[in-house]
Amino acid sequence: MDLAIVIPVYNEEENIQVLLDDFYKILVEEGINYTIFVINDGSSDGSLQKLESLVPSIPNLQLLSKNNSGHGPSLMKGYKLAFAHQWVFQFDSDYQYSLSAFRELWGKREGYDLLIAERKARIASWSRYGITMLLTYLTRLLYGKGIHDINVPYRLIRTSKLKAALSYIHPNSFAPNTLITAYFIKKRLRIFSTISELRQGGSIKQSKMTASIFKGCIRSILDLMTFRFKI
Repeated sequence: MDLAIVIPVYNEEENIQVLLDDFYKILVEEGINYTIFVINDGSSDGSLQKLESLVPSIPNLQLLSKNNSGHGPSLMKGYKLAFAHQWVFQFDSDYQYSLSAFRELWGKREGYDLLIAERKARIASWSRYGITMLLTYLTRLLYGKGIHDINVPYRLIRTSKLKAALSYIHPNSFAPNTLITAYFIKKRLRIFSTISELRQGGSIKQSKMTASIFKGCIRSILDLMTFRFKI
């Protein structure tokens, strides 16, 4: 298969069908051989039932449901399922940002190892925004420049390079994507960046700071600092 799509899901019953339907149309139009790996992270709403109803109608959609362990561990499970594919595309299930940049990333993939769509606008509390900026600046200080948004909503990754990065990352990492990006910067791998736009007509959720997210952010800061000496 050319492409594995990894989508962690937690309580997104309002968005997940629209996201998968829209993405499936793009995959068919582009003629891409793909597998979609959806990891249901113990959703407490109707997300799992919605996903189960979609499996028969979307070819190559594989659903993994597990107890809630967080976004990071869900990503790690999805990434490891994707190793048989040449490329991995990771996208957030809240579908706040348009998929329009995907075609650009896919079209330029052969010249790069990591292709990302950075956010032109953000829907987040000042505290969440501040944490993201702190992680971004810490990454630039420790690993080098090149990325303005360390926690982008979606990314396309060459699988052979992703496997190498994941060999240094713990399966229960809170924010593995920040470490993956840091790895690509430090190893001077080829990175392409474009802009992602907010999805028109989508349901906007403002990301807020919670106690668990704050603790996770502290873990992410420490992980970024110690990861520098592992690679």
